[in-house]
Amino acid sequence: MSRTSRQQGFTLIEVMLSMLLVFTTLGLIATLMREYTKVSKFASARDNTLDALQMALVEVTQELSEAVDVSYPENAGQPWVDSVAFSRIDPSVERWSQDPLGGFEESFVWNPRAPDEYITVVYSRDGLGTLNRASVGPDGSQNQAMASNLNRFQVLRLSQNRFRIALSFQEKNRLRVFTRDCRVWSKL
Repeated sequence: MSRTSRQQGFTLIEVMLSMLLVFTTLGLIATLMREYTKVSKFASARDNTLDALQMALVEVTQELSEAVDVSYPENAGQPWVDSVAFSRIDPSVERWSQDPLGGFEESFVWNPRAPDEYITVVYSRDGLGTLNRASVGPDGSQNQAMASNLNRFQVLRLSQNRFRIALSFQEKNRLRVFTRDCRVWSKL
């Protein structure tokens, strides 16, 4: 063998440099994946909160539109208030009498002046930023958390039978506000 001929292969320095490049690339990819996972979890949580706020806003306005009597806020022209209280017909009360054969009779049993036909509903925001729904009726009371992470819940009485409901949510750099107008169809 002559001294000028060289064996095939890589030197130790070449192997170490290639390993350094591979591990640096893998480290950068792992960092990017970790950041992507963190951002996607944050975006998913934000989207879930926004969906819950929009659903709560729809439910509040829908239920308020079925109100028979709104006790708070009392008058139009008041500034924004942080809760709303109203009475509505209790949907759980049976109003049709059932005949023994399983059908419904023609008689409609409902007394609109009977207090056991109504429930009182109050929507309010607590100190932790949760929109709560409390209802009191002849069958007892129920409390339900509608949405969390609320910045503000406000109600404005525009006229005798028109209301504006506003929910707001603080994102990282901006405040998102959702408003919806509501008309109470019964004569107040």
